[in-house]
Amino acid sequence: MKHYRNKGTTAGIIILIVIGLTFILYQIIEEEYVIWIGLLAYFVWWCISLNNKTKLVKNKKTGHYDEVEVERSIFDQTDFEYVELNKQRKAEAKRQEKLSIEKAKKLIIQQKQDRVKIQKGKFEESGLMNKISRLKELYINGTLNKAEFEKAKNKLLK
Repeated sequence: MKHYRNKGTTAGIIILIVIGLTFILYQIIEEEYVIWIGLLAYFVWWCISLNNKTKLVKNKKTGHYDEVEVERSIFDQTDFEYVELNKQRKAEAKRQEKLSIEKAKKLIIQQKQDRVKIQKGKFEESGLMNKISRLKELYINGTLNKAEFEKAKNKLLK
């Protein structure tokens, strides 16, 4: 049976709720049976939370019998889903980080290629205005510095 680090979170919240409700009801009603009702509610909750179903399965490699969970209790299932969700979130964050690094590398390569094309005087766009607007776009996004932009613009205008 695996133990997860957040296993007691749900149990602690339920205990606090039962104790709080018992205290509030005792203050309102001022009868001792309210405490017994609170204890009974806690006992029922405790029985529900302990309904993990397991079975013994023989391990083929070692020959020993291992206890395997067939069904988790409601509270264990909630905690298990929380742990799995956190694992998925971390994996997604790593994937996004990897994608952003790859995207940045591609952008740098594209900028270098654009800079080389401009320095050689090769423009893909047709028309003078399209070429100048492309130069301005490359200057704005940081591919070209001010001197390179001016040099390429003057080359186009000649």
